[in-house]
Amino acid sequence: MKVQNRIAEEMKAIQSRHKRLAGLFSPGIVNSRAFKLEQLKELESLAAKYRRGLNSDERFYKRLLTAEKRQLERNLYPSVLLRLARNLTRLGVALIIAPYRAGKKIGNNIALRQELNKYGLSSFHKQALNKAEQHSPGFSITDRKMVSSGAQLQMDYNFSRDKPDTFSLKDYSISLLPASVGETVSGVRLDAAYGILDEEKLFNLLKGSPVKTEVGTWITLDRNDKDKHGNYQVKAYNYNLEAALRNIKAKEFNNPVLKAAILGNLEMGQKQSVTVKGKRFEIVPDIKAQSIIYYQGSKKIQPSGGDMLATKVLPLKSNEVSNEERVSNGTKKGI
Repeated sequence: MKVQNRIAEEMKAIQSRHKRLAGLFSPGIVNSRAFKLEQLKELESLAAKYRRGLNSDERFYKRLLTAEKRQLERNLYPSVLLRLARNLTRLGVALIIAPYRAGKKIGNNIALRQELNKYGLSSFHKQALNKAEQHSPGFSITDRKMVSSGAQLQMDYNFSRDKPDTFSLKDYSISLLPASVGETVSGVRLDAAYGILDEEKLFNLLKGSPVKTEVGTWITLDRNDKDKHGNYQVKAYNYNLEAALRNIKAKEFNNPVLKAAILGNLEMGQKQSVTVKGKRFEIVPDIKAQSIIYYQGSKKIQPSGGDMLATKVLPLKSNEVSNEERVSNGTKKGI
């Protein structure tokens, strides 16, 4: 809508409001100085909205609006000195309030930017700031990323208002959008305390693998339990991957660089191949049993006995085991 149309619409709204008031109150009130002062404030507020980027027609509308405002001001303040004093006072108040208002906005800007940076979401700053300034109790920003085999992860980051001008990330929801990658998972909601996980970790988590969070906790999904929104419930464990691997005499572990890469990939939720006594296995963490799961092809096995004794996983010491934490929608429910 053009500026002159907006001015016309707002003027119509003001006049319509005045007519409604005239029908409610006596003529003496409608013609009173107090009523005209409110009219003047409305015109001044309307005129202040439109200052720059006006074409010739828009400038004409602005001049008419300004003329009506000045005429009403002269009626209320016949003395030139009174009008000058009033305008100087208004200017002084504006100069005092402006830095305060700017400071609040800048403060909100800085606080929100810091919150976004903390979770690696700095690219969403402008979008988040626009939503934060709408004075809502919270807002969400959505991102989509391509993952394996053309699948897409949709991530909805949910922010809540802590104070009048500060927001914090409460949690984030992840959904695996339909693609030709097998079963489509409805999604999961994770507490912000776990940090923002890499999209590959999120993808592997949704496909059923345990992954390590940014705070060191391991999480996995309970595929037999969903919340009312269709999200899988989350189980969280303290798990020591290196301790679980300490008794595996894998050939690859003789190379520190290769071993570090295998550990990193396991933390991402990826199966890893190892060679033990000349036999190849794929391994994944068993974070509930505090051990390792072995596969040959798609078959789960438990190596033991004979020449495979070296691959037998011993349980961790009691002081290394933490109880399972039940989590609902990414929020801990208890131990």
